[in-house]
Formats: sequence, structure tokens, C-alpha cells
Amino acid sequence: MNSSLLRFFILVLTILFFSHLISVSPSFDAFNQEWIDKHTRNNGVTGIAKFLAVSVFLLSIGLPRQLVAFMGGMPLDLLKVSSIQH
Repeated sequence: MNSSLLRFFILVLTILFFSHLISVSPSFDAFNQEWIDKHTRNNGVTGIAKFLAVSVFLLSIGLPRQLVAFMGGMPLDLLKVSSIQH
């Protein structure tokens, strides 16, 4: 009984610790279209590497892959509709 109660308290303390750590860390609100445009557009390989690094991190913490794909589609100009010649 005592070991299960001790495990429960350790679990609660761990959850509280990580919850506090997330609340004081910088938010991911800064990762928006403006940030992507500023750091990836016209920055060549460096811009693409920055975007991939941030994207991998955000995906690893659970951000939906569709959101990251949408955010990266416009500034990286993967599908240049305006450049299609008829």
C-alpha cells in the first residue's frame, strides 16, 4: 500500500513539474505565418533548415502534421501556381 501511494505522489509531482515547466517556457504562438515568412522566404538552404528543425520539434511534441505542412507550403513556394505557363 505504501509503495503504490509513493508512486502516486511521484507521478503527481512529475506532472506538476512538467506543467509548470511548460507554463514558464516561451509559447509557440510566435511560430506563425509571419515567422515562417521572415525566416524561410528568400533565405535559401538556411531558411529551409530552420523551418525543418522547428517543424520536427513541433511535430515531436504533438502538433498536427497537416498544420506544419500548411504553414510550410506558402513561404517555401512548393507549388508555384503563378509560374505555370499556358
